[in-house]
Amino acid sequence: MTDPIAKDIRYCSPYHGGWDIARMALNIPESHAVFFCPASCARIIALNARKNGIGSRLSVYGLREDEIVMNDYREAVTKSVTELLERLPARPKVVIIFTSCIDSLLATDHSGEVMDLSTAYPDVRFMIMKMDPICQSAKRRQTIFKLHEDIFSLLEPAERDPRTAALMGGNEWPREGAFTEHLKGSGIDLMHIGLCRTMEEYQKMAGAALNVCTMPYGSEAVKLLQKRFGTPFVMLTQKADLDIFESDMKKVCDALETACPDFTALRQSAVCAAEKAAKKLGGLPVYVDSAAFIDPVSWGLFLKRCGLNVKKIYVYSPTAGSGPHAEALASEFPDVEIRDCGRYDMPDSRAKGICEAVAVGQECGCFARAAWTVPLFCDNGYWGWDAVQNVCRLLEDAPETAVTVAEISEEARLCAE
Repeated sequence: MTDPIAKDIRYCSPYHGGWDIARMALNIPESHAVFFCPASCARIIALNARKNGIGSRLSVYGLREDEIVMNDYREAVTKSVTELLERLPARPKVVIIFTSCIDSLLATDHSGEVMDLSTAYPDVRFMIMKMDPICQSAKRRQTIFKLHEDIFSLLEPAERDPRTAALMGGNEWPREGAFTEHLKGSGIDLMHIGLCRTMEEYQKMAGAALNVCTMPYGSEAVKLLQKRFGTPFVMLTQKADLDIFESDMKKVCDALETACPDFTALRQSAVCAAEKAAKKLGGLPVYVDSAAFIDPVSWGLFLKRCGLNVKKIYVYSPTAGSGPHAEALASEFPDVEIRDCGRYDMPDSRAKGICEAVAVGQECGCFARAAWTVPLFCDNGYWGWDAVQNVCRLLEDAPETAVTVAEISEEARLCAE
């Protein structure tokens, strides 16, 4: 029987791979973010900003209890942002006003403050973004999708350059490998917001001939740009499936009118890398999760088929254990367990002692208490055959280099102990 509570009450994992919502938004060059939230949230945001090297570009306003209860902080927004702009050594081109889940509950409209600030500072773009970790239901649009749409909403129309492609959706510039090297070798200029240091550089992304969505979080952003500028886009499928890699790469190459690489060699190298990792680990149990991979089920199936001893797959959705890859896994390897790590009762299901296993992802490293945890997050910027090569290298080296999840970060230590 399906547990009705598990569909509505979800556990929110603390693992973000160093990329929280503030760091993502501050990919916008020459920007400054101001968070309006309760003091406890403000403290975490400020500490993460300092840890990630963006402390000078982020400010926090700890809302008092009376401001929350009386919904009386509109004036504080205008006053504090004004004071901030007068104190900053260099005026930012963009100010991001972040509100928290408290604001969603209060249903506050900040358009008035944005209008007042825009009138006072016409040289600054002001925008509202939301930090809403309570929005985890599959029935609602999650904050991270809207965040990427907001980031690229700042682009203005530009002349189209037929030999350019913009990579969107991923937090980082994709790692060098078969995908990027082939396109650059074909004369395609690849752009990513993480490489932009000025608003002028960022605005050039509007002139891309093709937008390539490297992660699903950018899906609404590329649709928005297609609607505004007519820019076509290709979605790269985040599944460990060699046939899908080839199909997606062909779509990109066709859209850019360039030849495809040698798929045979790429396929062979990926399979050989996985088989080599399987031989090195020699039957050591392997766990994978949805912090490391967008689609951990497809990765579990691929690695299992290549000889790795995948024992358990942690997914962050009650429906993630369905679909063709899940069906193939159940048919070929019924011993592999799929666990929903978003269940409300997951924090109480952690293993009691250290497990002699390799965990790919900090969520399964925490729940299984694996002796070796590979802190992979969202494929670490890799895609396709390059992602396979990277994961297999990490698996090979894990017994010598990886550590327990409790040793990876203070955030992980709080969960694991």
